[in-house]
Amino acid sequence: MNRLSADGARFWGLAFLGLGPPVCVALALTGPPGPALDTVGRLAHVALFLGLGLSALVLAARGRVALFALLCLPGSLAAATGPEGVVIALAALAAALLTPRPLTGRGRPARLAAATLAIALAVLARPACAPLAGMLLVPFPPTGRFGRFGRDRRHPRFSRSCPPFCLPSSGRRSPPGPGARPPRPRPGPLSSTASGLWPCW
Repeated sequence: MNRLSADGARFWGLAFLGLGPPVCVALALTGPPGPALDTVGRLAHVALFLGLGLSALVLAARGRVALFALLCLPGSLAAATGPEGVVIALAALAAALLTPRPLTGRGRPARLAAATLAIALAVLARPACAPLAGMLLVPFPPTGRFGRFGRDRRHPRFSRSCPPFCLPSSGRRSPPGPGARPPRPRPGPLSSTASGLWPCW
């Protein structure tokens, strides 16, 4: 039997299906008394919320933990019986479609178009959600870009004065030879000030 990966789409999809439908259906059936058509409408909203939320967890390239937390918040599950829940699920789906960074490859036009459509539907349902369009404009860098940016542009004096664990690692450290001691950073102008905050080696 294959074990489910904690960061896989199957794991989070099953977790969402295990938590979402019982709570949402119970809330839809125990709502305020009214015509049977109201109950059918609440169940339709619940089905749409669950379908969009499950699609978001499956299509996301990363960040499934955050999407699961958003969809399973008590406020989100309580809103699933109305249009607010559908708006939340549309926002989660748009964010999931934009998770591959950089957004390149053959699937880029389809993902971008689907995310734009999801945001447009959310804004049409609730005009106050117009800031969601900012997701289409944020140029998130690929993974590791921030580390390389800081490592390539830090000042040499800063590198000498800070302890090793404060600097981004390049991942290409050569092990010291037999009997050799690890190199000690030379003291810089900030070492006297930093000595009260961290140990200097």
